[in-house]
Order: sequence, then C-alpha cells, then structure tokens
Amino acid sequence: MELFEMKRDQVVLSEGYIKAISYKTGKRRTATAQPKTRIIPLTGRARAEFEKLLALSKDNKVFPYMSIKKAWASVCRTAGVQGLWFRWLRDEAENRWREAGMHPLDIAYLMGHASPRTTMIYNNPHREEIVRQMSAANPSKILAKTSRAAIADRS
Repeated sequence: MELFEMKRDQVVLSEGYIKAISYKTGKRRTATAQPKTRIIPLTGRARAEFEKLLALSKDNKVFPYMSIKKAWASVCRTAGVQGLWFRWLRDEAENRWREAGMHPLDIAYLMGHASPRTTMIYNNPHREEIVRQMSAANPSKILAKTSRAAIADRS
C-alpha cells in the first residue's frame, strides 16, 4: 500500500524518481521499528502519469481516490475485465523485468524485497519466453565451439 499512501513530497519529478516508504517491519515487529525508504527511478511514461496524478490531487496525497478498491473495480468494469487483482500488475512487472534481462538484485530492490529469495517466489515466466531464451542460448552450438577450441588447443 506504500504506493497509495504516497504524499506529494515523495514524488521528485524534476529528478525523475519517487521516494517509496515502506512501513513493513518483517519478523521483528517492534514499537521502535523505523520505516524504510528507497528511491525508485521513473520511466518517461511513469513520470508523465505522476504529473497527471499530481494535477488531479487536491490535498497532500498523490492518488486522488477515496477508495482504491472502488477505483480499481471501476477500471476493471470499464475495461470489461473480471477477476483481475491489482496486485497482479506488480507481479507481471517483475516477470517482464526479468525477461528484459534486469539483474535479480535490481528487481528485488524495485519490488521492495529485503531478500532476492522473496523476489524469486514471483517468477512466473511465460512458456513462449522460456522457449525463446532456450533457443537463443543454443547450448549445442556453444558446446561444438568449445569442443573445436579444445581440439585446436591440443594440437
């Protein structure tokens, strides 16, 4: 929920990032636990969307909605989609970043996970993408090159 509780001063459009603040305290839930802040860079498209949101919001909140659940339900109805959870967008982003070749530690950071092991739970690759990557790797071709190089080194 860090996204929907975001305040205006957490959005730094001039430098192209947001300061996400997480109030999760993990296993060590104590009264003295401090919120964690991380800087998340914005793509050009995300920056444009935040500009629109800031123009719409009337108070210190970035998102001008009274109820995120109602707003999401309205978006789904308008799109003619049923049963889509907002959370799935986050999970899908993680998978697309992985397929684009982002480093797992960078993905863990963007997702707000303390451990990359947590990020790996969300790995739900598309079958077609796995086949594409396997074909691109072409291990038999690599092995053939390695074998030829080894034979040439022996002579």
